Amino acid sequence: MISTHRFDSERCTRCGVCQSLCPVGAIDIGRQEINHSRCIACFGCLNNCPAQAIDMRFLGSRLTGFFAFLQERSIVIQEPAELSI
Repeated sequence: MISTHRFDSERCTRCGVCQSLCPVGAIDIGRQEINHSRCIACFGCLNNCPAQAIDMRFLGSRLTGFFAFLQERSIVIQEPAELSI
Protein backbone atom coordinates (compact mmCIF):
# COMPACT_ATOMS: atom_id res chain seq x y z
CA MET A 1 0.00 0.00 0.00
CA ILE A 2 2.80 2.46 0.87
CA SER A 3 4.76 2.49 -2.35
CA THR A 4 7.42 5.06 -1.35
CA HIS A 5 8.83 6.03 2.04
CA ARG A 6 12.13 7.87 1.86
CA PHE A 7 13.97 11.07 2.66
CA ASP A 8 13.95 13.96 0.23
CA SER A 9 17.66 14.68 0.59
CA GLU A 10 17.31 18.18 -0.88
CA ARG A 11 14.79 19.19 1.82
CA CYS A 12 16.17 17.29 4.81
CA THR A 13 18.11 19.45 7.27
CA ARG A 14 19.14 16.44 9.40
CA CYS A 15 17.52 18.00 12.46
CA GLY A 16 16.71 14.53 13.84
CA VAL A 17 13.06 15.16 14.76
CA CYS A 18 11.88 12.16 12.75
CA GLN A 19 14.48 9.86 14.29
CA SER A 20 13.79 10.97 17.85
CA LEU A 21 10.02 10.49 17.46
CA CYS A 22 10.09 7.14 15.65
CA PRO A 23 8.59 4.66 18.13
CA VAL A 24 10.37 1.65 16.60
CA GLY A 25 13.76 3.17 15.76
CA ALA A 26 13.31 2.66 12.03
CA ILE A 27 15.02 5.91 11.03
CA ASP A 28 18.76 6.52 10.70
CA ILE A 29 19.14 10.26 10.10
CA GLY A 30 22.89 10.00 9.54
CA ARG A 31 22.43 7.69 6.59
CA GLN A 32 19.05 9.15 5.68
CA GLU A 33 17.59 5.65 5.65
CA ILE A 34 14.28 4.21 6.75
CA ASN A 35 14.21 0.54 7.72
CA HIS A 36 10.99 -0.53 6.00
CA SER A 37 10.85 -3.87 7.78
CA ARG A 38 10.74 -2.07 11.17
CA CYS A 39 8.48 0.84 10.14
CA ILE A 40 4.90 0.55 11.42
CA ALA A 41 3.58 3.42 9.25
CA CYS A 42 2.58 5.56 12.22
CA PHE A 43 3.18 8.72 10.11
CA GLY A 44 5.09 10.37 12.97
CA CYS A 45 8.00 11.25 10.69
CA LEU A 46 5.67 12.63 8.04
CA ASN A 47 3.60 14.68 10.49
CA ASN A 48 6.51 16.12 12.48
CA CYS A 49 9.21 16.87 9.91
CA PRO A 50 9.62 20.66 9.96
CA ALA A 51 11.17 20.62 6.46
CA GLN A 52 8.55 18.29 4.92
CA ALA A 53 11.43 16.08 3.84
CA ILE A 54 9.67 12.73 4.13
CA ASP A 55 8.46 11.47 0.77
CA MET A 56 5.70 8.95 1.45
CA ARG A 57 3.25 7.72 -1.16
CA PHE A 58 0.12 5.66 -0.64
CA LEU A 59 -1.33 3.98 -3.71
CA GLY A 60 0.81 6.32 -5.81
CA SER A 61 -0.38 9.57 -4.22
CA ARG A 62 2.00 11.70 -2.17
CA LEU A 63 0.98 12.07 1.46
CA THR A 64 1.29 15.35 3.32
CA GLY A 65 2.00 15.80 7.01
CA PHE A 66 -0.75 17.24 9.19
CA PHE A 67 0.77 20.71 9.63
CA ALA A 68 1.71 20.98 5.94
CA PHE A 69 -1.85 19.92 5.05
CA LEU A 70 -3.25 22.75 7.19
CA GLN A 71 -0.82 25.27 5.74
CA GLU A 72 -1.45 24.27 2.11
CA ARG A 73 -5.19 24.73 2.60
CA SER A 74 -4.92 27.88 4.75
CA ILE A 75 -6.68 26.14 7.62
CA VAL A 76 -6.31 27.75 11.03
CA ILE A 77 -7.31 25.85 14.14
CA GLN A 78 -8.05 28.21 16.99
CA GLU A 79 -7.31 27.11 20.51
CA PRO A 80 -10.14 27.37 23.02
CA ALA A 81 -9.95 30.52 25.17
CA GLU A 82 -9.26 28.45 28.29
CA LEU A 83 -5.98 27.23 26.73
CA SER A 84 -4.75 30.75 25.91
CA ILE A 85 -2.38 32.41 28.32
